[in-house]
Amino acid sequence: MLIAAVLLNLLVALGLTALAAKYAFGPVPADYHAAILAKSGEPIGPHQLLVFGAINKVFAGCFLALAIALTMLTVFGVWQEMYWAKIGTAAIAVVAGVPSSFAAYTVEQTSGVRTPWRSGALLSVLVLIAFVLSVA
Repeated sequence: MLIAAVLLNLLVALGLTALAAKYAFGPVPADYHAAILAKSGEPIGPHQLLVFGAINKVFAGCFLALAIALTMLTVFGVWQEMYWAKIGTAAIAVVAGVPSSFAAYTVEQTSGVRTPWRSGALLSVLVLIAFVLSVA
């Protein structure tokens, strides 16, 4: 069970790294941001692009930091059967994943534009499954 938990956590860390790359190197604004903004009928100005570019870089840094934290906790804690590290991985999923997924879900419900809340929720659930597997 421990090996499955470790592999799941590392898979999630890889997913977080992919999200970091998407926001670091992807289009500004992101496709779904552009679709939401287009609903206002106003053109996107250079200052809005500047703000969205900065926000995307912050997202990228946060996703990468979470990936590093999850990897470090998993390799140096969970794999060593340290309970505090197992709790730490679950805390990452709950503290970062739940509010961000819910916020994106709310935006989708309000705007009618598909947002990436599903990927955030999936990554969070996978970490929580890994936690259960690691303590079983």
